[in-house]
Amino acid sequence: TASGATEHQPIEIIKSYGSEGGSSSVVEVEVAWDPGPPVKSSVYGKGNITINGSSGFISGNDSCGQADPKSPVYTLLPATTTGSPTYEGNPPYPLSGTQEIDIEAIVKELKIGATVITTDQSGTDFGGPGNFVTVYSDTSNPYNVQGLKIQNGTGYGLLLVEGDLTLGAGVNWNGIIMVTGTLTLNGGGGGINIRGAAIGNNTIDINGGLDIRYDSCEIKSSMKNKPLLVLGWKHLY
Repeated sequence: TASGATEHQPIEIIKSYGSEGGSSSVVEVEVAWDPGPPVKSSVYGKGNITINGSSGFISGNDSCGQADPKSPVYTLLPATTTGSPTYEGNPPYPLSGTQEIDIEAIVKELKIGATVITTDQSGTDFGGPGNFVTVYSDTSNPYNVQGLKIQNGTGYGLLLVEGDLTLGAGVNWNGIIMVTGTLTLNGGGGGINIRGAAIGNNTIDINGGLDIRYDSCEIKSSMKNKPLLVLGWKHLY
């Protein structure tokens, strides 16, 4: 039967036609693009978020103007946010509440088909404006004692890390960053620019220059290389 789903927009219909020996058959499938993880804010953390210095900028306003504004930062109670960067959004300040994201489960689901990296990266670009990719690293296999480090590079798509991740100066990421461990942003020098959302499981430490802006279009584009969700199907005849 038809799915009757209302939480996915738009729903697309695929029809498959087959015939053999004078018999024919048509199957209709309702599908939708995977919307990706729930994004509560530009920066989300289950643990405390510490922002050192006042040179940073974090905005929950949608850079592409397609979605309602969000809070710039959200932490899972009892975690809190400390620091004094420039905030924008609705409301224009950090929130703390009970909305929990199952980061480990989402990373395991989205890592399928990803480009796997096992060593620190410097000056590496991933994907492009018309080529959003999924990049994955498991810092325990092989073991990286200080987690994954990336600096001086540009990426488009999903950056998924099981373990800790440190982004250094000169990183520009367009899409979603999800980390099951601790996320550290060290933006001294060249700064760090994120268009989309950054989601960390543990404590998030932010240092130096950074510019983080919620962008629903970059988030949507980062999910375009993921399998379609099958909402329902029926055998027409």
